[in-house]
Order: sequence, then structure tokens, then C-alpha cells
Amino acid sequence: MSGTAYAQSTGWMNANDMHRFSKAHFHDGAWPTSVSCKDAEVVAGMDRRNMLLNIEYGPNPNHTKWKWAWGPAVGRIEHDYAAKGFKMVSEDSFRRPSGLLIRCAIWHKQP
Repeated sequence: MSGTAYAQSTGWMNANDMHRFSKAHFHDGAWPTSVSCKDAEVVAGMDRRNMLLNIEYGPNPNHTKWKWAWGPAVGRIEHDYAAKGFKMVSEDSFRRPSGLLIRCAIWHKQP
């Protein structure tokens, strides 16, 4: 389903850059298939620049819908996405020195 034979990687980007990349590249022809995340250790708090994401992506020939989220949003929306027919296909997390667990995830709409 993910087309991993043709996977490409975004490289490490902060969440702001990833949002822009997502809008520019993940149209109907491509979709994210896996995600990794880590602390950027740049800015204190829940600033988007303080988290780095690396997403692998590939062709989306069936134009399947998908979603991605990071930080506290993952916990708030994962049950809502499941109820709407999305399956979490990749998840990662890291723990800040403060003890705060930060998650990132990708969902694909199920047929």
C-alpha cells in the first residue's frame, strides 16, 4: 500500500518547513509513508522549530487520503481519525529533558 520500493525522504526539517513541503509536494500523486521525529534542541517550549521530522514518501496512484500530525495534536485526534476510517501507519516519539513525550504520526484512509 505504501509504495516503499519508490520511497524518497524529506530529510530532517522543522515542523514549519515540513508544513510548507507537505503543501508543495504531497498532492494526489504522492503521500507520506513513514515518519521519524526528534528534538531540535533549538527553542524552549512547544515551538514548531523545536521538533525535527523526517518523512519517507512515495507514489499515491489511488489518490488515497492521508493525514499527519505532531505534538499534542496526535493524542487529541487519533481516535477521531480512526472513527473517520483512517489507520495510523507510522508513529514515532521522543522525550524532552523535561519529561514531556512528543509524538508524530501518519494516517492513511482505509478503503
